[in-house]
Amino acid sequence: MVHQRLLSQRIARSLLILLGTLTTRTQVEAVIPRGAAHAVLLGKIIWVYGGFSNNSQNVLNTAATLDVSIPWSVSSPPWTERADDLSKAPFSQYGTMFPTTDQTGFYVADQNSGTNNTYGMAKFDTINYIWTILPVSTSSTLPPTNRVTWDDSGNAWVWMGLLPSLISGAPQVASLGLYKLLCAGARPVRESSIPAHPIMDPHSKSAAERRLHQMVWLPSGLLILTGGISTPSNVWIPMSQVLTYNTITGAWREVTATGAIPAARHSHNATVGPDGYLITIYGGQGETTNMFGDIVVLDARTFIWSAPTISGTVPAPRIKHSAVQVGNAMIVMGGAIDFDLTAPSSISSETIVLNTTTWSWLTTYTPPKSWPSVTASGNPQSVTVTTTATATTTIISTFSDSLGVGAIVGITVGVITVILIVVLFLLLWRHERRLAASLVKKDDEEAKRTAVKMADDVVGAQVLAPEKPNEWRKIQKPDDAEV
Repeated sequence: MVHQRLLSQRIARSLLILLGTLTTRTQVEAVIPRGAAHAVLLGKIIWVYGGFSNNSQNVLNTAATLDVSIPWSVSSPPWTERADDLSKAPFSQYGTMFPTTDQTGFYVADQNSGTNNTYGMAKFDTINYIWTILPVSTSSTLPPTNRVTWDDSGNAWVWMGLLPSLISGAPQVASLGLYKLLCAGARPVRESSIPAHPIMDPHSKSAAERRLHQMVWLPSGLLILTGGISTPSNVWIPMSQVLTYNTITGAWREVTATGAIPAARHSHNATVGPDGYLITIYGGQGETTNMFGDIVVLDARTFIWSAPTISGTVPAPRIKHSAVQVGNAMIVMGGAIDFDLTAPSSISSETIVLNTTTWSWLTTYTPPKSWPSVTASGNPQSVTVTTTATATTTIISTFSDSLGVGAIVGITVGVITVILIVVLFLLLWRHERRLAASLVKKDDEEAKRTAVKMADDVVGAQVLAPEKPNEWRKIQKPDDAEV
């Protein structure tokens, strides 16, 4: 009975240790291919979230992080794949992602975030690694799901794109509207509903609805919108047609840019340099199934386009990639290098870095000599190093009918853990049985030795003559009588 209790206690302790591994976040020192993902700079860490992996139907609810406070080789950047709080983590692609003002988290919102592919919005806490789902009701004002930019006052801006729906399977409608998502501090002003406020709906203007365009915010307060295609006619918008909105005065303008006007494109990416006015655009898809790998620059002071001469090894053209500006480095991540988005080989896990001062593709990333830097939207923000803390449970999400990479990671971890538990149980059980058998055998041998000793004592008692009593020694023989 004692041995059985010891066995039960050891197995229970081992099970608790293994089950404890399930309550930690899943991290992998690698990066998976991603297209149509979102990216933000929080402190000195780039966070990339969502997108799709091996094909456009495999929407992700996992993240990847990259430390930009240290130098690294572009061929092997120190990415870490993350699967945090998967029971709540929303699936997301082509949507909006913007940071909290205090740089301790980010928001994600789009048509894939809610149940049955309806609109949803959630906030991720990068300190405690937990998701909070924000309530959405029929009275909520839903902004379009498209590129988002943010200013230095905690406001996020979404201009044009496709209006989402709370009804499963409902068609998305193109929008001309500009929406401001208020984000005071680390929380929206109103979490009882989506904190979106329509700013304008310029139907009286000549601008066409756009989607798959790019937008940045400048420290001067201007929103700059470039490229994209109109909806529903799918007409490519010329890059000479630049839309601006002054977030300070509320003035809306359609500007005709000049200079070396680049080819029309969508699914490109744009960042703002440390000077606060040079907008660098990379990649995109053209009208005649062209995929671009060029670099074009728009000077927001003069609205003149230029095409700088680029040195270094030119990477493959791409679309649907992510980009973040860190100092004078434009860091580009993932994207599709082929139009067949259903082919796993089309989605890239590559990271490339462009120096926007020397206009050269780099082989080694070097962090800025001074911080703060410039985020993906182009707004300078104070940099605070993101700290780590306790993790949350890794569980398979139920937000999608199809399994994403996060769900696969969760299933894999669960299966491996169950197998380890079973194997450990069997090993401990066999070990304890052998130990118990050994102890029983030892007890038997000890009992046998004791029995033999007792038997020897009995036999010896029968063979040896008893010692004479002392009284017998005083008895004299007849021939010993006194004379």
